[in-house]
Amino acid sequence: MCLDEIQVNDNIQRHLFRYLLAGASTALLCWGCVWVFVEVLGLHYLVSTNLATFCAYFYSYLVNKIFVFDDKRAGHAVKGSKFLTLQFSLLLFTNVFMFTSVSLFGIHYMISVVVISVVNAAISFAVMRLAIFEVDSGRTERF
Repeated sequence: MCLDEIQVNDNIQRHLFRYLLAGASTALLCWGCVWVFVEVLGLHYLVSTNLATFCAYFYSYLVNKIFVFDDKRAGHAVKGSKFLTLQFSLLLFTNVFMFTSVSLFGIHYMISVVVISVVNAAISFAVMRLAIFEVDSGRTERF
């Protein structure tokens, strides 16, 4: 294994560890919002899931850009657009999953939220690292 491969592996591990921390805080924020919207405000679970997701978008963009991927460069319009495209695609997937699991199969809405959050997190990490944020690996290659 050459030195370049070691550095790339270290960067991937560092990004993954930071992503798990950021993701945990984003998930707690999102799940807490879903619970408040359903249990306290009495909103429908699908409305609550969407509102909570929007609440988490702004926080998630900033924490991933700055903390996880160390991307301090400008370009918020392009990166933000790509981030929102990813998130809206995942939101569509989330709504289909939530409706199917809760309304059709009778699974508790919080269990469904946790399951879809894990799936979305894996997809998000890969897309953000490879296509959205500029990852400084000490080389010109992205990965």
